[in-house]
Amino acid sequence: MWTQWTSGLTDKDKADFERSAQAATPVLERAIQIIEDREQELDQEEFNMESFGSPSWPYLQAALVGRRAELRSIKQLLGLRPEGL
Repeated sequence: MWTQWTSGLTDKDKADFERSAQAATPVLERAIQIIEDREQELDQEEFNMESFGSPSWPYLQAALVGRRAELRSIKQLLGLRPEGL
């Protein structure tokens, strides 16, 4: 489990939190599915041929990259996996 979730907690609070997180696994897994759906929407937006003709195309791409990075970060956090996985 990521240390972000439990940093600053006492050992008892850490154990309580870990039990709560395990109980919330179905909700977290559903949230991850929703995030993956949004990532697919970004794929469709990224490959929209009409956007290539826009003079602000580089800015659109930068925005998409930023959104994708944030979704990836949130998905990793919700996955309760160790850092780096």
